[in-house]
Amino acid sequence: MHDRERAARALADLTGRCAQEPGLAQLRALLARRPIQELLAGVLGASPYLASLIERDPEALQDALSASPEQRFDLLVDRLSSAAEAGSMPAAMRALRLFKSDIALLAASKIVESSLSPEAQRKLVNETIANLPKAAQ
Repeated sequence: MHDRERAARALADLTGRCAQEPGLAQLRALLARRPIQELLAGVLGASPYLASLIERDPEALQDALSASPEQRFDLLVDRLSSAAEAGSMPAAMRALRLFKSDIALLAASKIVESSLSPEAQRKLVNETIANLPKAAQ
């Protein structure tokens, strides 16, 4: 269920954080765009998981919104492969957790470019997130 008040608070907090942190200048500019605001209002109000990822690491959201989906995905796969090749199980597990989080944000951020209704977008995001743990096994 979508919580408009939670979404508005989270979006205001994110906007304020972007104004204070120079490293988030690109995200600040993106947040000025109406489609991005609508996407994030939907995500922040409907998905506690994605909201926590965005709050914890807004740079990852900035990265997801700033590159083409293909470029971002390729970069994420390369990072994961490099970590797996390093041979350290703890490093590989950490890389996998980061990969899953980044893929979730990437999937959510690129839905704004689709012609799906907001309800269908939320459903697609939630299904994608629900299937991530299965894909990692």
